[in-house]
Amino acid sequence: MDQIMRSDRSPLFRKTISPWYDSEAFCVVVILLMVVVSLFSLCGLWAAQDNLAYNSYLWVPVSLLLMCLYVIFSIAIRLARRFSRQEDPYR
Repeated sequence: MDQIMRSDRSPLFRKTISPWYDSEAFCVVVILLMVVVSLFSLCGLWAAQDNLAYNSYLWVPVSLLLMCLYVIFSIAIRLARRFSRQEDPYR
C-alpha cells in the first residue's frame, strides 16, 4: 500500500543550472574589466619604457597584460563553446 514510484535515473529534460559566476552576463563583465586592466598595463608598459629608472620593472606590466589576455581568451573560448552547443530555435 505504501509504495512510492521512484525513477531509476534522472530525467533528461532537466536543464543544468550554472552558477552565477559562470553566467553569460558575468563572463561579459569580466571580459570588459580585463580589457580595462589590459589598457592599464599597456599604459604602465609605456611609462616604464619612457623612464630609464623603471626599465627593470617592465616585467610587472607585461605579466599583468599576459594574465589579462589569458583570462580574456579562456572566457571567450568558454562562451564560444556554450553558444555553439545551443540549438537553433528556428529549426
